[in-house]
Amino acid sequence: MPIYKAALGALDTLNKADITEMKAYSSPAEEIVMVISAVCLLNGKKENWDEGKKMMSNPNEFIDMLKNYDKDNIKDSLLKKLRKYTENPKFEPENIGKKSGAAKSICMWAKAIDNYSAVMKIIKPKQASLLEAEGELKVV
Repeated sequence: MPIYKAALGALDTLNKADITEMKAYSSPAEEIVMVISAVCLLNGKKENWDEGKKMMSNPNEFIDMLKNYDKDNIKDSLLKKLRKYTENPKFEPENIGKKSGAAKSICMWAKAIDNYSAVMKIIKPKQASLLEAEGELKVV
């Protein structure tokens, strides 16, 4: 959760002008395309710059979509595909931040979604066991 909350904090720094500036790139750096492609993947869109630009056409909606993403119900197959981005050595916020501050924040968000999902795979069964044990305790 701390990583996820830090990523949301990074998204809070984004504004309409940041997204508008990023969307205006005619030929963005490879790292920026990777970041937007990861967002496209998570939203069931084609993983390319043109599709990403469409998603960013309304910057405020785009930022809200990232902030309110349903991180608790992502299919494993989607997470596996996301890792082709998040495990790429070029997909590092500090590296991407040299190209675009907005892309850095979005990269942090994508990595946080991946991390959160991996942690929840471990925690959910434990939470279920805890609820079951608490239920049995009440009966006793």
